[in-house]
Amino acid sequence: MPDTMIFITQAIRMVLKEEGPMERSALTDRVIKEMQLEDLVGYTDSTLDGIIVTKGVLFDGEGKLYIRNK
Repeated sequence: MPDTMIFITQAIRMVLKEEGPMERSALTDRVIKEMQLEDLVGYTDSTLDGIIVTKGVLFDGEGKLYIRNK
């Protein structure tokens, strides 16, 4: 996994832990804003695609993303 992908994955998980469940677009926007990743919008979205389900990021019944508790 490239370093940028690891960084974005950690940022996504951090935002979900701090903010709780949120809509996919709101999550992507928040990660890009907080981590100042304006140049990596597409990469952030594709990283999110890769970690949904496989890395413990799931959709709830309302279609919001959240981190699965271990």
